[in-house]
Amino acid sequence: MTGIPTSIQERPVLSTRHAVLLAGIFLALYAVSRTNYLLMHTLVEMFSIVVACSIFLIAWNTRRFVTNTFFLVIGVSLLFVGVLDLVHTLSYKGLNVFPGYGANLPTQLWIASRYLIALSFLAALLAGGRTVNAYAVLAGYGAVTAALLVTIFSGRFPDCFVEGQGLTAFKVWSEFAVSLLFAGTLVLFYRLRRTFEPAILGLLAGSVVASIVSELLFSLYIGVYDIFNLLGHFCKVLSFYLIYKALIETALVRPYALLFRQISNKTRELERSNEELEQFASIITHDLNAPLNTIGMCAQVLQEKYDDQLGEQGRKYTESIVQGTRRMARMVTGVLEYSRISRKAVTFEQVSLDATLAAAHQNLRSRIDEAGAVVEAGPLPRVRGNEVQLVQVFQNIIGNAVQYRGAEPLRIRVTADRNGNREWRITVEDNGVGIAPVLHERIFRIFDRGGQAESEGNSGIGLALCKKIVERHGGRINVASEPGKGAQFRFTLRAGEQEGG
Repeated sequence: MTGIPTSIQERPVLSTRHAVLLAGIFLALYAVSRTNYLLMHTLVEMFSIVVACSIFLIAWNTRRFVTNTFFLVIGVSLLFVGVLDLVHTLSYKGLNVFPGYGANLPTQLWIASRYLIALSFLAALLAGGRTVNAYAVLAGYGAVTAALLVTIFSGRFPDCFVEGQGLTAFKVWSEFAVSLLFAGTLVLFYRLRRTFEPAILGLLAGSVVASIVSELLFSLYIGVYDIFNLLGHFCKVLSFYLIYKALIETALVRPYALLFRQISNKTRELERSNEELEQFASIITHDLNAPLNTIGMCAQVLQEKYDDQLGEQGRKYTESIVQGTRRMARMVTGVLEYSRISRKAVTFEQVSLDATLAAAHQNLRSRIDEAGAVVEAGPLPRVRGNEVQLVQVFQNIIGNAVQYRGAEPLRIRVTADRNGNREWRITVEDNGVGIAPVLHERIFRIFDRGGQAESEGNSGIGLALCKKIVERHGGRINVASEPGKGAQFRFTLRAGEQEGG
């Protein structure tokens, strides 16, 4: 697994310490039950209620940036399961909060809450990655819970316990039905296992298994204080403890694990989409360039073989066709190159800007010599970056200066100075025609030539590429210039490791 810090991955979610803690809790609850069963029951239920409400608070308050339907649905459902469990606790035999109802009332509330949580697990898993309205989910669960409470307190809910006889058939079969629902949850967990971080999936599955055992034990007791009832409550403690480990502690202490699988899946989908887009862009570039080349070649043939028959106007048209197809071909290639800057993975390493500038100068040598330009450079530092892309930055800026030189002999000077402890500011200065201040931002936009006329070799993408590359290196680029006074292009790059301070 990648993307999660090693210390987080290797830290076990359950250990011997947790097992000893649980054993101590069970022994303490058993000891309490021997003297005051009602207190034991209240402690167990209050624990589950606190866990349920805590999960709801986390799920609700993180719903805007944790796009996890399962977490949201389970969180909201547990809030109302907690409401039913609270009423169940208050109605338990011996507290006398609801006089006249007897042991049937808490048993009915128990069954209602178990149906609610079992169905909620299934619903949360079946919802998959579909977007849900959080307020609609909250309102829906509120309405269902209110309906259950009204049905139970009005006597319309089937009896679950009869004094002197024990559990009714409805109660027993309901426990089996809830167990089957939980078993269905385990099946869905297995089928959807790739969408969960393994440790969290194990904890959730363990919680569901504990719930199934709890349901089966609760189908066996006769009195509300007997051993099967006690063991059933122990399994409920275990179930909610595992939910706590999976969703609360993980969300607060190990958030990487809670979100990683979802992020990892999204990352794989994005990488796959980028690969498909790369292939598509390459195919489109080839398919567009093919007819453009054909048109250009046909226009050149007309120029060469039928020049004397074309006349002055015809020669202008064919020359426009040739230049237009060349320009379009450069633009198509430029768009592909521009799109690759962000998508293509690159390696950042220690790069000598002296060597980088020398490579750019060599690539432009014929154009520089033809223009009679002089390129000077002061001492340049080593920076952290990608050499190929930084050559492209120098090449595009210097090429631009050559393209838009003035009447005076062109002089280009490249210098570097510190900009704080962690970065260098590189300046490429020329004495060309200059750029009006109102165009300083426009020239970094793709296909925007800043008001300059279209010319051979200018696709309107070069400075946009420079901006993209510099920003990918964590830097900034801008220009200071006025018409007739040349231009100063400045961009920042991170200092090399030995110079970073």
